[in-house]
Amino acid sequence: KSVPFTMEADSLNCCILAPGVSVEDPEFDLYIKEVAREMTTKAGQKCTAVRRAIVPQNMTEAVGEALVKRLQSTAIGDPTQKETRMGALVGKAQRDDVRAAVEKLMGCSDTLLDGMDGIQLVGADPSKGSFMAPTLLRCNDPLNITTPHEVEAFGPVSTLMPYDGIEQAIELAKMGKGSLA
Repeated sequence: KSVPFTMEADSLNCCILAPGVSVEDPEFDLYIKEVAREMTTKAGQKCTAVRRAIVPQNMTEAVGEALVKRLQSTAIGDPTQKETRMGALVGKAQRDDVRAAVEKLMGCSDTLLDGMDGIQLVGADPSKGSFMAPTLLRCNDPLNITTPHEVEAFGPVSTLMPYDGIEQAIELAKMGKGSLA
């Protein structure tokens, strides 16, 4: 006598850098590599892509700089080309949806890397594909600004969120309510 109910609330869309990790630690490099990989694999069009990169307050600049550097080196274009590491989005409607979500996120975040325009492609014509470069944002007040916890850009987009103390990191992770947690 129960009512069937289905809800997707199982995506792991955040990645937390532990407090105490420094730029010299192998965990730092692993964090940068994993966030960038999650953003670019399948052009970020998967449920488990990292949408929220939660980092200690004192590491926000270093993580932002390292991610921007790594993401800028991502070759985008024709997936049959050896050097290509990221292809196009599903279609123009998908790209438009991602861009609309990014615009909402940009309204409450700083833009560290803007993937909306000026994409250099490998072996592809930008007018014939739905390409979008990685976009990295930073929300400086993620405890009080809820947009990055509620809006999911289903593409190569992630938002850095600083935290003070592991309890705050856990609180930020919970703010995704399953869909972005």
